[in-house]
Amino acid sequence: MPDLEKVLDAYEAALNEPRPELRAGLAAQALSDDVRFIAAHVPDGPPLDRQGFVDDCGVVQGWRPPGARLRRHGGVDAHHGWIRFAWEVSGPDGEPIEVNGVRVEGIDVAELAPDGRLATVVMFHGLTPPDTAE
Repeated sequence: MPDLEKVLDAYEAALNEPRPELRAGLAAQALSDDVRFIAAHVPDGPPLDRQGFVDDCGVVQGWRPPGARLRRHGGVDAHHGWIRFAWEVSGPDGEPIEVNGVRVEGIDVAELAPDGRLATVVMFHGLTPPDTAE
């Protein structure tokens, strides 16, 4: 079984790798063969499979400023075969990126496959939704 830290390092590296063939290899290390990837920026429809994840990473990288990288931010919370962790997008200087005054950050929640890779990944943009209570 792969070490969780290595799985998450490969996942993060895949999200940032510009070369599709290397991104696919990293995704294979991090994501199960039958992964379901669900992200807020992906239109309604079925979850992405591993190749869909690889393709989507390339699209998302095109939206980022040059040199920007997604990186885990903080620790990993794990229980009952599920994990969650925060992430942010930072510029080449390591400083978080803001769009219209809002930091580009979020939380991923993932189910672990029996082999230790990620079986289901749900990517949320933003740490929590704004409070609408008055």
